[in-house]
Amino acid sequence: MAREAGVSRGLVSLAMSGSPNVAADTRERIMQTAQKLGYTRNLGVAMLAAKASPIVGIALPNLENPFFESIVTAIQHVADTRGMLALTATASSSAERERKVIESFQSLRASGLIIVSPTLDNSALAELSQDIPLCIVGAPSAGGSSMSVHIDETYAIHLAINHLLDCGFEQLAFFSVPPEAAADSASKERVAAYKKACKEYGLQPRVVRAQTLISAAKKI
Repeated sequence: MAREAGVSRGLVSLAMSGSPNVAADTRERIMQTAQKLGYTRNLGVAMLAAKASPIVGIALPNLENPFFESIVTAIQHVADTRGMLALTATASSSAERERKVIESFQSLRASGLIIVSPTLDNSALAELSQDIPLCIVGAPSAGGSSMSVHIDETYAIHLAINHLLDCGFEQLAFFSVPPEAAADSASKERVAAYKKACKEYGLQPRVVRAQTLISAAKKI
């Protein structure tokens, strides 16, 4: 294929792996040549030859929440532009299952992990971040070398309560995860912010524990 495209084998390898160090016109010529010759990149061979594979692992609590779907769509878009493959797995809001998902991505030599609303505790996540690039979404940074994409929970709770009070509601309940799943810092932060806001507004706090699945919330 390199001979057909008039470039070196090394340049073909860089282009097929999505390297930004290849000129756009050269990349296009190589890709057209690959299509002409019916060439498909062998991901397994590429993974063996490299220290890390072009895979980004995404661990989700479940597939019911539309918010998670929008996150995956955005990640896949960015991954595509960089020649990466975004793979998604669900942890079923279970720390044990989440650990198995992470181990599976590590066995694939993923270049990085994105964990959305993690169930594992911060110490486990911080330790994990020493072995592989880790980004946590929907929870504060776990420490170590991990990165975090998170909102200001306290400010968000205040906005929500202000809106409901403006709409004339006075008895406000807060739905949170079950006690066995409430160890993660994000859940604790949200409940604490809710109770604090209720105290400031003179409201009686009511925390209702429920499964995180939308179907379970609808039953309540």
